[in-house]
Order: sequence, then C-alpha cells, then structure tokens
Amino acid sequence: MNFNGLKSVKAIYNGLDVICIVNGADVSTGAVTEVTEVTFDDRDSNLTYVGSGWLAATSASFFNSTYKYANSSGSSVKFNFTGTSFKFITSTSTSGYSDSVNVKIDGISHIISLSTSAANQKIVYSDLALEDKEHYVEIITLKSLYLIIDAFKVRGILKPYVNLFVPAEGIDGVFDDRNANITYLGTWVEGNSQPLYINNTFKYTVSLNSSLQFNFTGTKFEFVTATSTSSFSTNVNVKIDGIDHIISLIGISAQQQIVYSDLALIDKEHYIEIINLEAKTLMVDAFNVKGLLKPYKATV
Repeated sequence: MNFNGLKSVKAIYNGLDVICIVNGADVSTGAVTEVTEVTFDDRDSNLTYVGSGWLAATSASFFNSTYKYANSSGSSVKFNFTGTSFKFITSTSTSGYSDSVNVKIDGISHIISLSTSAANQKIVYSDLALEDKEHYVEIITLKSLYLIIDAFKVRGILKPYVNLFVPAEGIDGVFDDRNANITYLGTWVEGNSQPLYINNTFKYTVSLNSSLQFNFTGTKFEFVTATSTSSFSTNVNVKIDGIDHIISLIGISAQQQIVYSDLALIDKEHYIEIINLEAKTLMVDAFNVKGLLKPYKATV
C-alpha cells in the first residue's frame, strides 16, 4: 500500500503483526528512513521496574491483555527510547488511583494525575515534539495509590535504561548530592535506593551547624531538596559569594523541590556554603547550575 508517498510494511514484534508506515524508501533493501508510532507493551524486556510492590495481571481491556501495577510510594518504571514522540498509555479511575505521578523525560519532571474518570488504554501524557535522539524516562508514583503500566507509544524503539545526562560548560546541569566536588562538614547520613530522589540518593543531617560547600560556574543556581510539614529545618543559610540567604524547608511533604534559586548571577565562578542553623532535618538531593561544579575555594 502507498499513502501519499509513504509505504506500509508488515512486521512481527513480540509475536504480533505490526503495520509500520515508512517514508518512500526501498523497503526490500531495508533502507527505511522513518518509522511511525509503535506500541510497546508493559512486558517489554527493555522496561525496568523498581520497587517490590509490582504485580502482573491480565485483562482483555488492556493492550495485549496485560498490565502491571503497584500502589506503594516510590515504585517506578524506567527505560530509554529513540525518536521524537512519546505517549504513556494506562488506566484512570477516581477510586484509589494516584493523583501524583512523575513522568520524567531526560531528567525533567512532569506531574500528572490518574485520579479521573474511569478509562482503559488512555493516553495520560504525551510529547510529540521531542528532539530526534535517544531519551531516558522514569515514571514514579509519589503516593501509595495505584499506578498502572499498560503500554507506551514511541516514534522509534525502546532500549534499556541509561541516564544519558552529561553535564557540560554552559549547559543546564543537574548535579547529584554525591558529586565529588561537594564537601560535607559535620554529621551527615546517606540515603540510598530512594526512587523519589534524583539518582535515587540523598544526604541529610539533623545537627546544628552541619554544612556543605562547593564552587560552581555560570549564571544560574538552584537548590533541589525535600520539604515537609514538620521536623524539617526552618533556618538554613544558603551563602553565595559570602552573602546570606535564609530559607525554610517547611512546606508540603514532597521531594525534588527547588527551595532556593538565583537565575541572574554574574557569569563567573561562585563559592557556596549551605549551613543548617538549627538541629532539625536538612536534606540535600541535587543542584541545578548553568555550568560546572568545582571544589570549594572562597574568594575566587
């Protein structure tokens, strides 16, 4: 068949007949230049499910009659894909479904809700104008309510999960709490295998005057951490180039929150100290800067 210069090709994927529409290439030689959307099932071998609460189930209402589900906070699925479009297909319901699901593409969070009118095989998130490259995805439920994984549609292929972020000078970068350029002073405890946090890790202290320090280059700085309605520090000093900025970590109970930012710094190397000024919880998840992190050196 031919559709306005396009050709259709019948292929087999996971034992299913799949019709792909390709540009007008000589498909007999394999010279295919572009593939339209392909649907990948929840059982695809490239998907990695994180957390102990995932269960597999079957129902004719779902794509390929299968789905996976979890209802424990922090449960997630991750994978990579190629191409310019992405669609997340799942179920929704007003009863027991998560209203706080983080769809992270290339490290950027998109919070969606599955707590809406009941439906199956529903597209709950899509991005149809992505850069034509390989992308990395994590989908995380932020509450102990149901997250169901049915299928994904992409204009390309799925691949095993790899965090592709490589920071470079002048490019917005996310730097984890374990970055070698960060020096921690005082008493700190590490948190590991925590899917609600960037790179699944954080550090925290409950000690008065515990601190951390490092330098960074560029014009942008954001402090990413967790907040809570109680027990977190209300007196944290974010010192940039020796200037104090007092912030509080009391707020909604949430992770990956930007609690301090300065997006108009002078384009130079800066030095920073973050100091806990009371004996309550200060957590460190990550930092976003437009440049690089460097070891601490005051008065640069």
